[in-house]
Parts: sequence; C-alpha cells; structure tokens
Amino acid sequence: RSSDLNINSSQFLTYILMQAVSSRAGRALAWKRVLRTSVAPLATTAGGEGAGGRKLYELRTYSIKPARVAEFLKMSNEHMNLRMAHSKLIGYWTCELGGLNEVVHIWEYDSFSHRTAVRKALAGDKNWIEMFASKVLPMLQAQHNVVMYLAPWFEHKSNVDKSFGTYELVTHTVQSGMVPQYEHRLLQGLPTRLAMNYPKPLGIWYSDIGPGSTVYQLWPHESQDKRAEHQIKLMENDVWRETFRDVMKFVQSTYVKILVPVPFSPLK
Repeated sequence: RSSDLNINSSQFLTYILMQAVSSRAGRALAWKRVLRTSVAPLATTAGGEGAGGRKLYELRTYSIKPARVAEFLKMSNEHMNLRMAHSKLIGYWTCELGGLNEVVHIWEYDSFSHRTAVRKALAGDKNWIEMFASKVLPMLQAQHNVVMYLAPWFEHKSNVDKSFGTYELVTHTVQSGMVPQYEHRLLQGLPTRLAMNYPKPLGIWYSDIGPGSTVYQLWPHESQDKRAEHQIKLMENDVWRETFRDVMKFVQSTYVKILVPVPFSPLK
C-alpha cells in the first residue's frame, strides 16, 4: 500500500516497478524518476570521461598541527584560487566535530587521466608551489585521500543556490559484499525522508580507492541545533525509522563529522 510508504502515487508506481527489476542498473533507472525532482545536489554525473562516463571525486582530509591551524587557514584563503584554477572544487570545510584540527575538501575530475594532468600542472605551477604548497607542507601532520564515484541513481545539478553553514559528512563502512543490499533498502525509504521538507543530500558517493565498501553521504543543515532537531523528528516517522534500522544491519561502522565551510568554499 502506498500509505505504508508515505510516498505519492508516482513514487509508489516507481517503487512497484523497482521491485520487479532485479538488476542494479534497472533499479537505478527506476529510482532516478523519484529522486531527480526531490534532490537539489551539486554536480552532474553525465558527460564525464571516467569509467562509464562517470566523473570521479577525491575526498581529501588534512590533519594540521594545532599551533599552525590559523596560519594554514589564512594562507588557504589567500591562495587557494591558484589551486582552483586547475580543477573544480566542490567544497572545503574545517572540521568542527568528529575531528580536531582537520580540513576536509572534495575535488571533481572528469577521469583519472584528468586528475593526473592536473597534478602534473600543479607540480609545474611556480606560483602554487612557492606561494602555498611549499609553505603549508610543514604545517601538516597527515594527509588522507579517497577516490569516490557518485551513486548512479543520484541525479545531480551543477550548483546549489542556498548557503547552509553546517554540513554533516556521514561515512558508512558496509559489510563486504552487502553494498547492493544497503543501497536497495536505503532507496526504499529515501523518498519518505526527502518528502519531509528537511535539507536534502548534496552528495552520496561509493568508495573506489581507499577504504573498501564505504558510502559517503553529505547532508547540509542550517545549524547544528537544527540537525539535532531533525534527527529526533526523523525517528518519529515510522517508515524512515524502519529504513534506518534495516540499513544499519548492513553497516559495520559509522563515523560522522560536522563541517563548517571556509570563505572560498563553493558550498557555503
């Protein structure tokens, strides 16, 4: 019954259709009908030169020496335009909760060859090396990166108009071999969450290089208090509560970071 899922007739029709489609590709096409009108995301998956025409995304996390954080951020604000001239920056944040003295940033590439060309160009960019890279390297304690692909059923646009101020990066490490089951159950309940008029996800990615079987979700919030309020209200919804319960059966671990955008971040 459509009332059991709290979705409209069009979404319910797609739900029934999806149950009859066994392949992941078929489910992806069916669910695009639901999500393309419900989600206001940040970048298109079409037209890229990566595997299957997909763009790839690099998630970078830098741990900064505590005494050098202010200096690092000042230099980043002054010179990150040099880096942004080479490839597209999706967002750049400081970590408020879930990690101390960290910055998190996401970059978009058309393909691995595109990324290689960008890295080569950066290595030859005298201004970038002399004004920023060589000076901030001693400020860093550690650097980590992950290559991700957008979920194939998640329809993305080229920009986001609204500034939110607070972002939640949720990392789910899924049991080996269980990503399709995780995805299937999430997609059954996601339209209900989208219909609740809370901020919608700006990105859902699957890891390719780095931690295996990992899903990354980026959610915007007006404030940390609003996030906490929404979490409570979401769990009062029967459909979403059951979806969350079932999805978590496939999850080995969860890690959440609260992020605050820096002045030059495209996502505010």
